[in-house]
Amino acid sequence: QWSGNTVRPDLGKVRIDNQSNHVAWGGLYYQYLSPGSEVEAHGGGPLDIQKEFYKVVIDRNGERLERITSAAGLKVGDELVSRIIITSDRDMQFIGIKDMRGAGIEPGQVLSGMKWEGSLSYYLSIRDVADHYFIQYLRKGTHVLENRQRVVHRGRYDAGIATVQSSYAPEFSAHSQGFMIEVK
Repeated sequence: QWSGNTVRPDLGKVRIDNQSNHVAWGGLYYQYLSPGSEVEAHGGGPLDIQKEFYKVVIDRNGERLERITSAAGLKVGDELVSRIIITSDRDMQFIGIKDMRGAGIEPGQVLSGMKWEGSLSYYLSIRDVADHYFIQYLRKGTHVLENRQRVVHRGRYDAGIATVQSSYAPEFSAHSQGFMIEVK
């Protein structure tokens, strides 16, 4: 375990020697803590995930979604839509998605259960910090999941990232970019 300025680029170089004449499988994971707003998107493999936030705006033409960024100012009571875009380059089974919520945001729905979005079925588990999606079968292509949320506290905080990972092949994973939101 290393911290602060003791972390150097050469610590990322690892050499593993197999002393037997048998094939060996393994994994190496580099784990670290970072402010959520500094998290960069990671994907590009079999799975990719993006997270977008929209503010629900109601005007004389009805309801519309207005995309928000880290620079956008929100206020208590605003309704948001968290949109997760998952892309898979192959059919996959047993996929888990975690959509983290910001500290001042509460879920719009509170009941967990089976849901359907187009041809995608999943179990949605709504928890204190995040919504968890459990997908038994993910078809190749792009899928969009949306969840409504409500802003309940003022402040400046991380909006939360979304992660996707195969349950039985954890090397197939990705996460979205992090950003800050400000509520006045």
